[in-house]
Amino acid sequence: MRFKVLILPGGGVFCTITSQLLAEYGRERCVQEMAQVVGGNSGGGILSLLYGRGMEFGTVRDLMRDALPSIFAKSWYNPWGIFGPIHDAAIIEKFLQKHLALPFGDLTPKIIVPAIDFQHRKVKVFDNITKQDDIKLPSWHVARATSAAPTYFKPFDCQKTAYIDGGLFENVPLLTTIMAIKSKMGVLPDKLDVFVIGTGVGAPSDIIPPQVASWGLRSWASPMIDSLTTSNEMASIFWAKQLGLRQLTVFNPIVLERGWKMNDPSLVNKLIDLASSHQAEFNRVFGEWEART
Repeated sequence: MRFKVLILPGGGVFCTITSQLLAEYGRERCVQEMAQVVGGNSGGGILSLLYGRGMEFGTVRDLMRDALPSIFAKSWYNPWGIFGPIHDAAIIEKFLQKHLALPFGDLTPKIIVPAIDFQHRKVKVFDNITKQDDIKLPSWHVARATSAAPTYFKPFDCQKTAYIDGGLFENVPLLTTIMAIKSKMGVLPDKLDVFVIGTGVGAPSDIIPPQVASWGLRSWASPMIDSLTTSNEMASIFWAKQLGLRQLTVFNPIVLERGWKMNDPSLVNKLIDLASSHQAEFNRVFGEWEART
């Protein structure tokens, strides 16, 4: 018997890819029909929790598509985040409070969502597996904690600490989810059939080695952030493959254009079109995953 695990990485507006692919796979389908565990963080964590309410895939896609422009709206006096976070956390909190007021313990299936306890310099992994601690939290607290991306939103004060985005720990929360399943549910990796829905990959760099040789701090500042995120994702997938999983499928064929920002809501329609161009392939691969027993 295969133990089905769905992984939803972070990515800001790029998580539109995830919600679009699932919505067109089955608009009236729910995650409870196909997975025993969902692991997600940041934007993927928000999707995990909305699906965990029992919301249909199509409903979540429409909800997020309509909400992203206001969530990622920029203030006229601070468009670049010089005087504080770029976006008003009150807007995303209002959205989350409206749709995720239920206690975390009321959601299904089992959901695993990492964040970083910035105040105490440690990882916090929220889960609704054990009958203690996290299950009494409002689900929106978990969503807000995991999506508190530095410079975009202020940290989230909860449980007497300050949380920031779980994507800084593991943007593709593969190892986090696998280890939580093993330690809290007693299910070993060789039983797990894992499917990762990626949120796109960056376009190949046109920079050649001689150019990089002369780079200093200023030149490396921007590409270093992208490189660290990409390396984070590569490490998770590499180490997960060493764990002897029953099966690991990573679906991430979409190439993002250079210069696209994860907090730019004007990209939503373009991302929907890109996801649609890979829909037939996704339907086949995801359908095979769902059908495996």
